Amino acid sequence: MQARLIHWLQSIASDVQRVDGEGPALSRRRMAVERVRRFIHEHLAETMTLAELCQHAHLQARSLEYGFRDLVGLSPFKYIKMMRLAEVRRRLQMSNPAERSVSELALDCGFCHLSQFAADYKRVFLESPSATRRAAGHSSSAHIARFNGSSVAAEAL
Repeated sequence: MQARLIHWLQSIASDVQRVDGEGPALSRRRMAVERVRRFIHEHLAETMTLAELCQHAHLQARSLEYGFRDLVGLSPFKYIKMMRLAEVRRRLQMSNPAERSVSELALDCGFCHLSQFAADYKRVFLESPSATRRAAGHSSSAHIARFNGSSVAAEAL
């Protein structure tokens, strides 16, 4: 009877630690990745180092890398690049061309190498940043393509 009670208490304790069938290690990793994702979104235009990301995640670099690959499907820095590209695209589709140039928008979103930005943008969205701006300007009902974080385009980077 005592052994059955102990087994039952242990099973309850392990169920409390699991989230959607996750073990405690994966649950901690998920929380750490979410902390880093929030940090990235709050500081998207700023330069970030792996050490800063690890500090916010409370994880070692390898664990953070594995967590991002398991939960997001990208490395932390590919994730940052995809979020920055998506933000530039959103701004291109919403902004007035007379207010800010494509280069200024890219710099505002944290890109420092504009030729690399343009190449990455075209690889992901299959059009140049200026083509996105032109298309947004010509369409009054502007069908705006939303970036999907699980996009296969990230694999092109």
